[in-house]
Amino acid sequence: VWYSARAELKVRNLGTYLGHLWWLLDPLMFMVVYVFLVVVVFDRGGPGYAIFVFSALVPWKWTTGCLNDSIASVRARSGLIQHIAIPKVVFPLTAVVVNTVRFAIGLGVLLVGAGLFGGRLTLATLVWLPLILLIHLAFNAGLALVLADAGVFLADIRNIMQFGLRLWFYVSPGLYAVGSFPQRYRFLLGLNPVTPLFEGYRTALLGAPPPSPGTLSWLVVFSVFCMWYGLHRMERNDSRYAKVL
Repeated sequence: VWYSARAELKVRNLGTYLGHLWWLLDPLMFMVVYVFLVVVVFDRGGPGYAIFVFSALVPWKWTTGCLNDSIASVRARSGLIQHIAIPKVVFPLTAVVVNTVRFAIGLGVLLVGAGLFGGRLTLATLVWLPLILLIHLAFNAGLALVLADAGVFLADIRNIMQFGLRLWFYVSPGLYAVGSFPQRYRFLLGLNPVTPLFEGYRTALLGAPPPSPGTLSWLVVFSVFCMWYGLHRMERNDSRYAKVL
């Protein structure tokens, strides 16, 4: 997987001047737009709103990159799998590794931003950040495996995910804090597996209240289940992919 990811990273940066920084420009651009709308236009958010939003946009970019790249990861290599016997699970995991390397650069910028613009990097950072990174990696890998299998049999899933991911972010606490959500509807945020991710990053970087044990446990269970189910589906359908494609 690592050798495949290294080759993929070289191909993606071939002929570009900014390389991996292109990956970071997307969350940076959206941060500027959201800060302008919320802080300047609507006079809301507060002085630390930029890093508050950025702490959600960078992890979200990691997830969307993994999922979008994994959907077509098997289908795009139909010619290869027709002639070479290779475990198909390598392809979505390659997508996860590639986006994880890019996310590492974004995380470095996020840490610097948190240190300079209102973040609280304390001992809690050393505890929460590795924990939430590990859980987030399992979450991305699990969904990537499931979508890689589904992408072989359902060509429309790429278009569905483009709309679905946009909606998913807006119903997640990326632009607002969980505490600002109406109390009677707050349980809906608890059902969203992204909620404890955003809360966990803000706990590590901004000193925000940690996610509840219930939502964090739900995220861990969801991630482990997706990993098991995705591996099961890809192992079961391994011999079918070449026939379908």
